[in-house]
Amino acid sequence: MRTPPLNILDQLFSTWGHVVLLRSLATAPGPLSGRGCARSSGMTHRAAIQSLERLVILGIVTKERKGRSTLYALSESHRFNRKILPQLLDFERSFLPSATKLIRKYLSSFAESVILHHPARSPKAPNPLTLSICVIIQDPQIAQPSLELLTRHLQRSLGISIIPLIVPWSQFRLAARQESPEIAPFLREGTVITGKTLRELIH
Repeated sequence: MRTPPLNILDQLFSTWGHVVLLRSLATAPGPLSGRGCARSSGMTHRAAIQSLERLVILGIVTKERKGRSTLYALSESHRFNRKILPQLLDFERSFLPSATKLIRKYLSSFAESVILHHPARSPKAPNPLTLSICVIIQDPQIAQPSLELLTRHLQRSLGISIIPLIVPWSQFRLAARQESPEIAPFLREGTVITGKTLRELIH
């Protein structure tokens, strides 16, 4: 008789809460209380405790009573925490740099500047892994073939979608001075990843 598999990944990644709590505990300087876990993960206290208790049952997380508080930490003896979780976190940390590198590769040779805004907050972005990029260029038609190649490469290699905004330099400067809603997120929260700085573009 075949032994059924123990699908621990089904349990670990069954909810968003498990993932954000694992990330919070892995990056914390020490054990966290339930309220500390809730604050660092953006969850409600009740939801955090429920998820933490499930992770305790799985053996991924330990809990220890300290005075009036219960402290939670990753189990140092669990193989998932020693072998798998560090690799997943390293991959996650490299995700945006990898995307940025590809954007530079495809656009830096002709764009005056490329501004990255993440995450994309747009009804056009059903994929949560969506980046908005503002491509500032003298002739917008030049950018289209490279953008098409970039879009396919990002989707195929990283599962990332992009929402490009292609703007001539003179139009960008005017829109920035008028605080255009289309340009404003890039000015407030964007990062120039290649080309001229925001100061050089606007002044």
